[in-house]
Amino acid sequence: MRAFRLMLMLAAMSAVGLLPAPAGAGTAKDKFDKLIAKSAAPEPINPSNPKFRAACACTGALPAVPGFLIRASFDDDLYCALPGLNTDGGLGAYTYCTQFAVLGR
Repeated sequence: MRAFRLMLMLAAMSAVGLLPAPAGAGTAKDKFDKLIAKSAAPEPINPSNPKFRAACACTGALPAVPGFLIRASFDDDLYCALPGLNTDGGLGAYTYCTQFAVLGR
């Protein structure tokens, strides 16, 4: 009988929204951030171990210049980052462009 009352109380709490959301659920912003994180590398980029996720090409200049998709830390917008490579092949400073196309995988 006690288990039945507990189940009944949990069902009533669930019906009126008093139970917390399941662990997998999140806000729309959380879901959107997770989606963007699959393609855009977050800043700052670790120069010793960069993790590029998607390639892009800046289309504002001809010919198109290749780069990688990044989510900027200063405004949370997406940009195509044009990497500057060091003589040893490592990632140096990079610049951004705002007119770009994401390249297919």
